[in-house]
Amino acid sequence: MYNTHIMENVVDPKNIVGKPSPEMTSALKHQDEIQAQIKDTQALKDIASMVTNVLGQGEYGLTMNGVEPQQAIDSLHTTTGVSVISLGRRFGYGEEPRLFMDKKGGLADWRDRFEREGHVFNAGERISVPAHVEVDKDGNIALVADDQDGRMADKFYPAQISNEARATLERYRGVAIGCVVEVQGLIERDFQLSDIHEYDVELEPEIVIPPINPTPEQVAKLPRGARVITEGKVLQVEVREEKDKLGLTQRNSYLAVETDDGRQITVPNWSDKLQYDDGILENMRGKSIQPGETIRITSYVHVDEKGKTIHSHYSRPYLVEPVTQRIDEYQALREQVGASVSRLSKLLAEQNFPDARQAFAELRTHELTQEESNQVIASLVGFSENERPIYDGHERRMYWAESLDKVYGTQIEGMTRQEFEAFAREVGTGRREQTGEHCDASYAFLIMHSNNYDSPTMLSVLSESVDERLKRLEGVADEHEVSFPESYMLEQSLGYLSSVKHPDATRKILEVARYAMSHKLYDKRMERGGDWGVPHKFLHLLWSATDDLKSSIRENPDNLSAIENLDELLAWQEELKPYPFCNTVVEYLQQVTDMFRIV
Repeated sequence: MYNTHIMENVVDPKNIVGKPSPEMTSALKHQDEIQAQIKDTQALKDIASMVTNVLGQGEYGLTMNGVEPQQAIDSLHTTTGVSVISLGRRFGYGEEPRLFMDKKGGLADWRDRFEREGHVFNAGERISVPAHVEVDKDGNIALVADDQDGRMADKFYPAQISNEARATLERYRGVAIGCVVEVQGLIERDFQLSDIHEYDVELEPEIVIPPINPTPEQVAKLPRGARVITEGKVLQVEVREEKDKLGLTQRNSYLAVETDDGRQITVPNWSDKLQYDDGILENMRGKSIQPGETIRITSYVHVDEKGKTIHSHYSRPYLVEPVTQRIDEYQALREQVGASVSRLSKLLAEQNFPDARQAFAELRTHELTQEESNQVIASLVGFSENERPIYDGHERRMYWAESLDKVYGTQIEGMTRQEFEAFAREVGTGRREQTGEHCDASYAFLIMHSNNYDSPTMLSVLSESVDERLKRLEGVADEHEVSFPESYMLEQSLGYLSSVKHPDATRKILEVARYAMSHKLYDKRMERGGDWGVPHKFLHLLWSATDDLKSSIRENPDNLSAIENLDELLAWQEELKPYPFCNTVVEYLQQVTDMFRIV
């Protein structure tokens, strides 16, 4: 069933039966912004009387035309196809969350998660989630929450999925569909992206699929912002230069497809480089669309001076059916990779480790499938410890390894750990210059960190980088283009030092802070626009050093033994207090002295 809504009818408070909850009382103060979202049928008049918080709490009674809400919703679903009814303030306005329910009772709306404390949902909560479907190589399904601005966030992992639900989810990969899940628990990870959470859930049977290729007449009945699916064979992708409302020139893409019933639909997109996000073949992300391919893309009801139309915003398409040329190229690469994997296995069996490392590195530069990548990484156990190649720590080779190879003319994943350590020293200190394009030399430190180099080695490499970069910074002109590479790498080296569990790492950071204070390299402005009183190339040095000093001790409490003279830090605070733009530095120093006193 399609779940389509409009936002028109204002709820009349006099139709509430019983005592409203505090949340509802608050919401009713803004009744001009309380909406009933429902299909445009006679049922719209009936639903106007229904305002509710989570059902079953007994805070107030509620009837709709004399029947219980669940009965009314059941009837409504039978006659109109509506399965979820949302009554509340329009999303994006004010603080009150939407009041959300279906025939089983109260629902949380995933789009309100940013209004919740901790931005998390609790075990037992039922959540309405607009989600994209991810399927891994083992067939496991994850629902990735998606909102209309294209932002993807929380992941939901259903414990059990019926064959019917699985078929529906896999059929609509690449577009946002509506699901209701019940949270079983929050999944804790050792590494978690900021404010993105993962949950074990139970998936409820009904899955809401947006309208597919609606006609103009159907679009006219849908609310602004409603999701639809555009699906068909690509006729062309055209980029046009257009003027926006401010008169600024924009380059927009226009995707023309032919539907199964022979209609031609043209969908605008705000990107001038419309590329695939995913597809039936692996590694489709970032690839260009070819005419003749069948695609699927999330679109939305858009309103402009011409009325209601379909627009895909910044959505990216999913490849449903590739053209023959793409299939042939894909299969040829699979054969090439298969032969290279066999050669790698043979070299390892012969213990020809130098050639095996180069074969490993070469394989990692290809677009490998998940299965191929797992095979290549598994080959690492066939190397002896001293001959084992470095790798960037990810299933697919990441851009930092690729960037280092490109600008330094290397193949780092063909290096041993000892060879890469020497390479990291050279690029960290700047003794090895980049050729052609530029990349962030601190990627070498990132790869060392992800490959679990021990603390003494990290300390040695990073300390050498700090010494060399500070010396070079002293000698270069105070011009941004000249000094920035040195100041940036100095600050990056200090940042990585702060994570090293060794008191000498803290001592090295303290040494840089002492250097800055002894040379009075801090911001002496008394007001904005004033004279810094320090060369620009040194402006952030003390801030960076004290920030990393604080982090070094907080992350590794044993490093506190490096602080041997508390009076020195207190004296620095007093010296910096008269300067308002040094307040943050003073705060960092205060945190360090507080940690020292606690111990």
